[in-house]
Amino acid sequence: MNRKIFFDILPPKKFVQKKIKEQRVSRFGVFKKGLIFACLSLILLGIIGYFALAKVEIEIWPETEILNFNKEITASTKTFQVNFLEGSIPARIFEIEESASQEFPSSGKIEKKAEGTIRVYNNYHLLVALRSGTRFQPPFEKVLYFCSPQKIVIPAKSYLDIKIIACRPGEGEKYNIGPSKFSVPGLSGTDLFFYIHGESFEPMTGGGTISQVTEDDLERAKNILTETAFTRINESLKSKIPTDFIPLEEAIKGEILETFPEVELGAEVQSFEVKVKVKSKTLVFKKSDLENFAKEFISAQIPKDKKLQTESLKIDFQAESTDLESEKTVLNLKFSAKIYLDIDSSFLRENLKGKSLEETKIILENQADIIKAQISAWPFWVRKIPQDIEKIELKINLD
Repeated sequence: MNRKIFFDILPPKKFVQKKIKEQRVSRFGVFKKGLIFACLSLILLGIIGYFALAKVEIEIWPETEILNFNKEITASTKTFQVNFLEGSIPARIFEIEESASQEFPSSGKIEKKAEGTIRVYNNYHLLVALRSGTRFQPPFEKVLYFCSPQKIVIPAKSYLDIKIIACRPGEGEKYNIGPSKFSVPGLSGTDLFFYIHGESFEPMTGGGTISQVTEDDLERAKNILTETAFTRINESLKSKIPTDFIPLEEAIKGEILETFPEVELGAEVQSFEVKVKVKSKTLVFKKSDLENFAKEFISAQIPKDKKLQTESLKIDFQAESTDLESEKTVLNLKFSAKIYLDIDSSFLRENLKGKSLEETKIILENQADIIKAQISAWPFWVRKIPQDIEKIELKINLD
């Protein structure tokens, strides 16, 4: 018996089309839901950004005014703090001591006669006396004469050591001769000429042009060394003053404590040394004290609704008189600074919150003491000042 088998089969084309249609519907639905979700997310993000992240920066250019002042003040060591009412600031004294020395040439010139000692022999049987100025001649080709500065008395058959000196000036070096024998030309033609003679055992020395210390040398050396010492000590003094102090050139005083010339007037030397001990002191004051005086003085002169721009402060001064004995100096002080409206940032932010950006700009620029206002908001779609004043940033521009 034959059995037949039947298969229930749908048409292939209809089945595929149905499937594709179902897939398209399904994808469109997913896309639509995603788009809706994205839009809702953006809206939600905008709301969060507006309320949570929104912030505004307000920059204000207030009207400024430059004030100039001229005030005479005193800087004194007896003042211990800035006092703008009395016109005084503190001062301090700095002082140091230093020594200096220097070699100087002698400018004086003198002609010296050669001199030395000879032994005069008397081989005669009687005492012989030679007058002061007796000449003694060495046996040289060039005639040279040495004279005895005093009377000579020589016992018979004896000798005497005496000092002799060149008789003629101006030929000093020629008379610097070595040990020699001497005759007495004044006895020539007499028997004594052969009995009286002299002999030296050391050279004759000291003849020639010799350098000598003059009064002008000592005075000049003292002046030069003192000036040099003061220049050095003043530079040294300035280097020891702290950088926050202002030294005054007019308030630096030098004093000579001691001068030590190593030679006396008339000393026969080519050069000599001079030493000097000096002291230098000055009166100084702090730059910050000068600035604080100017700030306090200006602040006391301006209206309460005005404020000082400390960065604009300019100060110039000149010392009118200085007395280092009383340790004070009088200064002519010139100073200037900008002042502007003292804006109460908390009050301003409180009164601007919730207002539109355009309205805020108009309100600010209509103020008499405000030249210009600029407002920046974030995110870009923010059109009002936030209610939270912590999100309102206020900047004052004084340029």
